[in-house]
Amino acid sequence: AMMPNDVLWLRVSQFSAGATEGVVEALQYGKAQGMSGVLLDLRNNPGGLVLEAIGIGSQFLPPGTVLYQEQNADGSVHEVRTIGQEGEWQSGDLVVLINEGSASASEIVSSGIKDNERGTLYGETTFGTGTVLLPFDLSDGSMALLGTKLWLTADGNDIWKRGIAPDVTVSLEPGVSPNLPFEFRDRTITEEDLAAFEDGQLLKAYDGLQQTAGT
Repeated sequence: AMMPNDVLWLRVSQFSAGATEGVVEALQYGKAQGMSGVLLDLRNNPGGLVLEAIGIGSQFLPPGTVLYQEQNADGSVHEVRTIGQEGEWQSGDLVVLINEGSASASEIVSSGIKDNERGTLYGETTFGTGTVLLPFDLSDGSMALLGTKLWLTADGNDIWKRGIAPDVTVSLEPGVSPNLPFEFRDRTITEEDLAAFEDGQLLKAYDGLQQTAGT
Protein backbone atom coordinates (compact mmCIF):
# COMPACT_ATOMS: atom_id res chain seq x y z
CA ALA A 1 0.00 0.00 0.00
CA MET A 2 1.12 3.58 -0.63
CA MET A 3 1.34 5.82 2.41
CA PRO A 4 1.56 9.63 2.50
CA ASN A 5 4.81 11.15 1.21
CA ASP A 6 5.11 8.31 -1.31
CA VAL A 7 6.16 5.61 1.15
CA LEU A 8 5.55 2.01 0.10
CA TRP A 9 4.33 -0.16 2.98
CA LEU A 10 5.32 -3.68 1.99
CA ARG A 11 4.33 -6.55 4.27
CA VAL A 12 5.72 -10.05 3.74
CA SER A 13 3.55 -12.53 5.67
CA GLN A 14 5.77 -15.57 5.04
CA PHE A 15 8.64 -16.71 2.84
CA SER A 16 6.65 -19.24 0.85
CA ALA A 17 7.31 -20.20 -2.77
CA GLY A 18 6.85 -17.18 -5.01
CA ALA A 19 7.41 -14.60 -2.27
CA THR A 20 10.34 -13.03 -4.13
CA GLU A 21 8.21 -12.47 -7.21
CA GLY A 22 5.54 -10.86 -5.05
CA VAL A 23 8.07 -8.51 -3.49
CA VAL A 24 9.48 -7.60 -6.91
CA GLU A 25 5.98 -6.81 -8.19
CA ALA A 26 5.24 -4.68 -5.13
CA LEU A 27 8.48 -2.73 -5.47
CA GLN A 28 7.85 -2.16 -9.17
CA TYR A 29 4.36 -0.93 -8.31
CA GLY A 30 5.82 1.44 -5.74
CA LYS A 31 8.38 2.81 -8.17
CA ALA A 32 5.63 3.39 -10.73
CA GLN A 33 3.85 5.45 -8.05
CA GLY A 34 7.02 7.47 -7.43
CA MET A 35 7.88 5.97 -4.06
CA SER A 36 10.46 7.79 -1.94
CA GLY A 37 11.13 4.96 0.53
CA VAL A 38 10.12 1.46 1.62
CA LEU A 39 8.71 0.32 4.95
CA LEU A 40 9.30 -3.44 4.97
CA ASP A 41 6.98 -5.08 7.51
CA LEU A 42 8.19 -8.51 8.70
CA ARG A 43 6.22 -8.64 11.94
CA ASN A 44 4.70 -12.03 12.80
CA ASN A 45 6.43 -13.57 9.79
CA PRO A 46 7.35 -17.17 10.79
CA GLY A 47 9.85 -17.54 7.94
CA GLY A 48 9.85 -20.21 5.23
CA LEU A 49 12.17 -21.03 2.36
CA VAL A 50 15.77 -19.88 2.57
CA LEU A 51 15.92 -19.38 -1.21
CA GLU A 52 13.10 -16.85 -0.90
CA ALA A 53 15.02 -15.09 1.87
CA ILE A 54 18.02 -14.82 -0.46
CA GLY A 55 15.81 -13.62 -3.31
CA ILE A 56 14.08 -10.97 -1.20
CA GLY A 57 17.30 -9.87 0.48
CA SER A 58 18.80 -9.42 -2.97
CA GLN A 59 16.17 -6.80 -3.80
CA PHE A 60 17.51 -4.53 -1.06
CA LEU A 61 21.24 -5.29 -0.91
CA PRO A 62 23.84 -4.92 -3.69
CA PRO A 63 24.89 -8.10 -5.50
CA GLY A 64 27.56 -10.12 -3.72
CA THR A 65 26.70 -8.72 -0.28
CA VAL A 66 26.99 -11.21 2.61
CA LEU A 67 23.39 -11.82 3.69
CA TYR A 68 24.12 -14.43 6.38
CA GLN A 69 26.53 -17.28 7.21
CA GLU A 70 25.98 -21.03 7.62
CA GLN A 71 27.96 -23.02 10.19
CA ASN A 72 28.22 -26.79 9.88
CA ALA A 73 28.57 -29.27 12.75
CA ASP A 74 32.34 -29.28 12.31
CA GLY A 75 32.45 -25.52 12.88
CA SER A 76 33.23 -24.55 9.28
CA VAL A 77 31.48 -21.39 8.10
CA HIS A 78 30.17 -20.58 4.63
CA GLU A 79 29.07 -17.07 3.61
CA VAL A 80 25.79 -16.79 1.70
CA ARG A 81 25.64 -13.75 -0.56
CA THR A 82 22.96 -11.89 -2.45
CA ILE A 83 22.41 -12.83 -6.07
CA GLY A 84 21.60 -11.18 -9.38
CA GLN A 85 22.28 -7.67 -10.59
CA GLU A 86 18.86 -6.03 -10.81
CA GLY A 87 17.55 -5.69 -7.29
CA GLU A 88 14.55 -3.38 -7.23
CA TRP A 89 15.53 -1.20 -4.23
CA GLN A 90 19.21 -1.52 -3.49
CA SER A 91 19.99 2.08 -2.53
CA GLY A 92 16.78 3.98 -1.63
CA ASP A 93 15.55 4.76 1.88
CA LEU A 94 14.49 1.67 3.85
CA VAL A 95 13.19 0.78 7.31
CA VAL A 96 12.20 -2.68 8.58
CA LEU A 97 9.59 -3.65 11.17
CA ILE A 98 10.22 -6.75 13.32
CA ASN A 99 8.75 -8.28 16.48
CA GLU A 100 8.89 -11.45 18.58
CA GLY A 101 6.89 -13.25 15.88
CA SER A 102 9.57 -12.58 13.23
CA ALA A 103 11.51 -15.82 12.80
CA SER A 104 13.78 -17.84 10.52
CA ALA A 105 13.90 -16.35 7.00
CA SER A 106 12.56 -13.01 8.24
CA GLU A 107 15.50 -12.90 10.65
CA ILE A 108 17.91 -13.64 7.80
CA VAL A 109 16.62 -10.69 5.78
CA SER A 110 16.31 -8.24 8.67
CA SER A 111 19.75 -9.09 10.11
CA GLY A 112 21.34 -8.82 6.66
CA ILE A 113 19.87 -5.34 6.25
CA LYS A 114 21.00 -4.36 9.76
CA ASP A 115 24.54 -5.75 9.63
CA ASN A 116 25.17 -4.17 6.24
CA GLU A 117 23.80 -0.84 7.49
CA ARG A 118 21.31 -0.80 4.66
CA GLY A 119 18.31 0.25 6.75
CA THR A 120 17.03 0.79 10.28
CA LEU A 121 15.15 -1.90 12.24
CA TYR A 122 12.17 -0.85 14.38
CA GLY A 123 10.05 -2.89 16.78
CA GLU A 124 10.98 -5.70 19.16
CA THR A 125 13.61 -8.45 19.38
CA THR A 126 12.88 -11.34 17.02
CA PHE A 127 12.15 -14.97 17.88
CA GLY A 128 15.71 -16.32 17.63
CA THR A 129 15.50 -19.30 15.28
CA GLY A 130 19.10 -19.47 14.12
CA THR A 131 18.94 -22.88 12.42
CA VAL A 132 18.65 -24.04 8.83
CA LEU A 133 15.76 -26.52 8.62
CA LEU A 134 15.32 -29.15 5.91
CA PRO A 135 11.75 -30.43 5.34
CA PHE A 136 11.02 -34.17 5.03
CA ASP A 137 7.58 -35.33 3.90
CA LEU A 138 6.20 -38.22 5.96
CA SER A 139 3.94 -41.05 4.78
CA ASP A 140 0.92 -39.75 6.72
CA GLY A 141 1.05 -36.43 4.90
CA SER A 142 2.76 -34.54 7.70
CA MET A 143 6.24 -33.04 7.58
CA ALA A 144 9.31 -33.24 9.80
CA LEU A 145 11.84 -30.41 9.96
CA LEU A 146 15.45 -31.37 10.64
CA GLY A 147 17.95 -28.75 11.75
CA THR A 148 21.13 -29.33 9.76
CA LYS A 149 23.12 -26.14 10.19
CA LEU A 150 23.41 -23.12 12.43
CA TRP A 151 23.06 -19.81 10.69
CA LEU A 152 24.83 -16.65 11.77
CA THR A 153 24.23 -13.05 10.79
CA ALA A 154 26.37 -11.36 8.16
CA ASP A 155 28.66 -10.13 10.96
CA GLY A 156 28.93 -13.66 12.39
CA ASN A 157 26.54 -13.27 15.34
CA ASP A 158 24.72 -16.34 16.69
CA ILE A 159 21.02 -15.50 17.22
CA TRP A 160 19.85 -18.93 18.43
CA LYS A 161 17.42 -18.25 21.32
CA ARG A 162 18.69 -14.65 21.35
CA GLY A 163 17.00 -13.07 18.37
CA ILE A 164 17.86 -9.86 16.56
CA ALA A 165 17.47 -6.63 18.50
CA PRO A 166 15.98 -3.67 16.65
CA ASP A 167 17.92 -0.43 16.25
CA VAL A 168 14.91 1.41 17.68
CA THR A 169 12.82 -0.47 20.24
CA VAL A 170 9.08 0.17 19.97
CA SER A 171 6.37 -1.91 21.67
CA LEU A 172 2.67 -1.94 20.91
CA GLU A 173 0.27 -0.76 23.56
CA PRO A 174 -1.61 -3.62 25.30
CA GLY A 175 -4.55 -4.78 23.22
CA VAL A 176 -3.31 -3.12 20.02
CA SER A 177 -2.66 -5.35 16.99
CA PRO A 178 -0.43 -4.47 14.03
CA ASN A 179 -2.20 -2.82 11.13
CA LEU A 180 -2.11 -4.66 7.79
CA PRO A 181 -1.89 -2.97 4.38
CA PHE A 182 -4.64 -5.08 2.78
CA GLU A 183 -7.12 -3.55 5.23
CA PHE A 184 -7.16 -0.42 3.08
CA ARG A 185 -9.01 -0.02 -0.20
CA ASP A 186 -7.16 0.82 -3.40
CA ARG A 187 -3.81 0.13 -1.69
CA THR A 188 -3.76 3.73 -0.45
CA ILE A 189 -3.38 5.11 3.08
CA THR A 190 -4.51 8.71 3.44
CA GLU A 191 -3.41 11.27 6.01
CA GLU A 192 -6.74 10.67 7.76
CA ASP A 193 -6.08 6.92 7.87
CA LEU A 194 -2.62 7.52 9.28
CA ALA A 195 -3.94 9.84 11.98
CA ALA A 196 -6.32 7.08 13.14
CA PHE A 197 -3.60 4.40 13.46
CA GLU A 198 -2.98 2.93 16.91
CA ASP A 199 -0.08 0.84 15.61
CA GLY A 200 2.75 2.68 17.33
CA GLN A 201 5.44 0.52 15.75
CA LEU A 202 4.27 1.35 12.25
CA LEU A 203 3.97 5.06 13.05
CA LYS A 204 7.44 5.20 14.58
CA ALA A 205 9.00 3.44 11.58
CA TYR A 206 7.11 5.74 9.20
CA ASP A 207 8.35 8.81 11.08
CA GLY A 208 11.88 7.43 11.04
CA LEU A 209 11.70 7.01 7.29
CA GLN A 210 10.58 10.60 6.89
CA GLN A 211 13.55 11.79 8.94
CA THR A 212 15.91 9.69 6.82
CA ALA A 213 14.46 11.25 3.68
CA GLY A 214 14.75 14.71 5.20
CA THR A 215 11.06 15.50 4.74
